[in-house]
Amino acid sequence: MDLERLNGWLGLLGQLAVLGGLIALAIEIRGNTKSLRAQEIATITQQDFERQLMLLDPDVRADYTQALFDPENLTLDQVYGASMLLNYRVSTLQSVYMSVQDGVLKQADFDGYVDQAGIYLGTRFGRRWWERTKGDFVDFPGQEFVDAIERSIRETTILPDDVYYVELCKAVSQSDCNSSQ
Repeated sequence: MDLERLNGWLGLLGQLAVLGGLIALAIEIRGNTKSLRAQEIATITQQDFERQLMLLDPDVRADYTQALFDPENLTLDQVYGASMLLNYRVSTLQSVYMSVQDGVLKQADFDGYVDQAGIYLGTRFGRRWWERTKGDFVDFPGQEFVDAIERSIRETTILPDDVYYVELCKAVSQSDCNSSQ
């Protein structure tokens, strides 16, 4: 009888140890998930920062300004420069989307980024660029990604580029804001 009781107690202790191990594992996984989420947000923030640094290059900035004000008269090099910026923005959005799909980031993170897509893809150049390139994103990451961007472009009300940027220039600058140069 004593041996049976001892085995029972040992079995109970073993089960409690397994349960304790599972709880510790769950806590560790939760901590790792938070750490992974923080790393992913840091990576996306870094991508945004790098895009901002690209705009410090006078040639890239000039190409993008030309694309905003006069997309019909862009040279091949200017189209490349402006496209590079848009592609970088959509690639960052793609990273956020994939992180949501992987369970690292929350849907609200993606929603916040995609809500801004209409700002840069809603321009004359941006709309033309998106129409030509959106097919590249249908297979990966998928139609849901493309549809989210399409919704953002439709739902974002923006002034025509030349009006918006001239008004912004006048609000912050003393220079001749009617020139795209």
